[in-house]
Amino acid sequence: MEKENCNFSDIKFLEILKKEKAKASILLFFQDLMTQKNIHSLIAQKLCYRIETLGEGKEEISAFHTTAKIRYLIKNSVNQTLAGTYFFEEHSEFAFHNMILGLAHGMLGMKKGEKRTIFIHPDFAYGRSASFANGDLLQATVELIDVGPLSSTWQFPSLQPHGALAYSKTIHSCEEYSILQEQFFEYCGFMTWSHYKKASPFVNLEELRHLLNAEKSSVPRTINQEENCILLKLNWLLYRE
Repeated sequence: MEKENCNFSDIKFLEILKKEKAKASILLFFQDLMTQKNIHSLIAQKLCYRIETLGEGKEEISAFHTTAKIRYLIKNSVNQTLAGTYFFEEHSEFAFHNMILGLAHGMLGMKKGEKRTIFIHPDFAYGRSASFANGDLLQATVELIDVGPLSSTWQFPSLQPHGALAYSKTIHSCEEYSILQEQFFEYCGFMTWSHYKKASPFVNLEELRHLLNAEKSSVPRTINQEENCILLKLNWLLYRE
């Protein structure tokens, strides 16, 4: 029997199936994680942590701290070690604004000597198509050795998921992220949101604005400033892979 040739559509379909399978396995991982004890959820099924060892002192990491000295170990969903210094009893110093989103925000509130395991969805790491960890989630065990000086300005990276468009507005905190999601679901509705996601290759933000501004019962519909801000901030939610 001759070997059949796969056309572009077949290859693209297999890529989509592979991504959907990976997405489902990550979702199941987080759902199982939330059944365990002592798990603190920052963003539902996206970012959470478990305290392994309590810290000392009164000073806690805030979004205005500039740097931190840590020991860390990064694994994927099947506990394969990917990177870190932990086994060598060494530590590294990192600037928070250069850290991946999930790691930085997962360290908020840590005290000197505290150790956490932070579970990071790829949307808040390197993306689902990244070569590092093959787009898998990350399990980062972090021990805080020392925290750097405070700044007068916000030092943490914006919580825009990997691949967000440059003109999306800044999302400062996990709380703001969650509030925006709730506002978005109420505004467009869950089914409408799902529909636009499925149509993502064919729909863009400008077309969505046009649809929302279209006449309804002969009365022009104008998007107000708050709604426009939500659309910009959550552009990635509609159109990301």
